[in-house]
Amino acid sequence: MPTFDVNREEITAFEVDGTYLFKQYFNRGDVFDALESYYNSDKYQFEVPEGELDDVQQILDEYFFDLRIEDDLHNYCVVMEQGEDYSDVLRNSVVTRRRGSSVVFLMKDLLSVEQAVEHGARRLSETDVNARL
Repeated sequence: MPTFDVNREEITAFEVDGTYLFKQYFNRGDVFDALESYYNSDKYQFEVPEGELDDVQQILDEYFFDLRIEDDLHNYCVVMEQGEDYSDVLRNSVVTRRRGSSVVFLMKDLLSVEQAVEHGARRLSETDVNARL
């Protein structure tokens, strides 16, 4: 029986307060349709209750996506000061929290962290901001 390799796209999800969060644009409408009940259109992200994570992983697997649960949220966090223009950073953030005069963003993936830094954000690890998401 022939075999073939399929390039699977990885999606990073984060558990925050008992809900798994991720952002992803799906080129195929059928993938979005299968996950639409989990989509929060106000935040442009998917929110999956803990008890339904296996179902979502199965759906994504059928469409050749790997949902990877990231435990270390701090590596995905960047900080900007309130008043700075952070519209470019906000677009790719999953969670936003205000801490004093700072705004902490949990970014959807490591590429988004790099892009945020290019737009003036600082990595959480390079600040003295105490961020509990």
